[in-house]
Amino acid sequence: MREAARGNHEAAAACLSDELAAEFTICGTEKDAVRRIGEVADAGVRHLILKAPLGPDPAEAIQLIGERIIPYFLGAAG
Repeated sequence: MREAARGNHEAAAACLSDELAAEFTICGTEKDAVRRIGEVADAGVRHLILKAPLGPDPAEAIQLIGERIIPYFLGAAG
């Protein structure tokens, strides 16, 4: 994980199994992210920290999170 701290996310990812990554990350399509966030919310998680790496286009990911994913859950809460 030192590689991730150094910004070498590819080297860090190579150290993780697919199963471990799936357990501790939220990734994939918008639908995948909504499903996974719903799962962790159902398990009692109330706060998430979203941080790099955010995919190949971080600005696009941030926009998607702000415009589609967060509003989805705000609507579900209301």
